[in-house]
Amino acid sequence: MSNILQQIKSVVIVKPLNLVEYHEDYEGLTLYVWVNLTHEMHKKYTDLQVRGLTITNQIETRSKRIPKAKGEAKKKFKEQIAALTEEMEQVNLETHDWYSEVWSKHKDPSTHYSPAEVQDFAERMMEEDAALYKWICNRTQAMILVHRTNYLKN
Repeated sequence: MSNILQQIKSVVIVKPLNLVEYHEDYEGLTLYVWVNLTHEMHKKYTDLQVRGLTITNQIETRSKRIPKAKGEAKKKFKEQIAALTEEMEQVNLETHDWYSEVWSKHKDPSTHYSPAEVQDFAERMMEEDAALYKWICNRTQAMILVHRTNYLKN
């Protein structure tokens, strides 16, 4: 007799994110979102969010001090802000890597995206339609949360 638990294998669950939900001109354009993330992927995203918020708060705090600072103190704050800005750029790159992985689990390889493609898309959208990029990211997070919440409810 075979043990059922040994027969159960983890599967990747991917759900469509239809961009027509954002605007009718995007009819037929679909991203595929990996919704049953591993614990490691959840943690990675959470850690990126915390790092990003921490850096943003540090930049804001130092930026507020610059007008009052004099000489070396002012120079030090500017150097710290430059270093923090570089650190934030690294967080953004890691976030693009994360989205690349989440959007690249569909069986069709033509729907997979490299981190560089996600970064290029993000940069282009921030110039052309920042709301669209934010909507895609927010919908991705919502889809993951809904899947996780439904799992927890059942």
